[in-house]
Formats: sequence, C-alpha cells, structure tokens
Amino acid sequence: MSSNILQAMKEYLKSGGRKTYQIVKESGGKRSDAKKDVKAGLSSRLKSKRNFTSIKIDQNKNPKSISQIDRLNKFRKDKKILTKDINKLK
Repeated sequence: MSSNILQAMKEYLKSGGRKTYQIVKESGGKRSDAKKDVKAGLSSRLKSKRNFTSIKIDQNKNPKSISQIDRLNKFRKDKKILTKDINKLK
C-alpha cells in the first residue's frame, strides 16, 4: 500500500469511518460487502485530493520561472500517483 492510501485510511477512520470487521460485527453483513464500503470511502478521499491537485495544475498553467515549472511538474506527478492509487482500490 502506498502512503497516500495509508493517509486516506487515517483520515477515513478519524472522520468516523469504520473498519471492515466493525461493519461486519455491527451490521451483520458480508465481509466482501464491508470491504467494498471501506474501499469506496478511501477512493472518495483520494478522488477529492486528485481534484484539488487538478485545480492547482490549472492555476499554474503558464509557468514563467524554473521554480514554477518544477511546482507544476510536482502537481502533475502527484495527480498521476493519486490516479494509480485510486485504481489499486478497484
């Protein structure tokens, strides 16, 4: 698992999200359904981060200095990594 997924899991649990075993224990559902719920919660957090990164890329469309170019490349790389992490959760 990547650091983005671990960070999303921490945020998910802090905001009141439940772990797989808690969902199964409390609602009596299947484990596979509980895993889908947790993955959906994590991917929604990662998607919001990716959207925020996309906004930053749009704001820096025309870089004029080397530092701005580096920042733009960093945002593009972050977006690519977030997309890969979202696809891992499918």
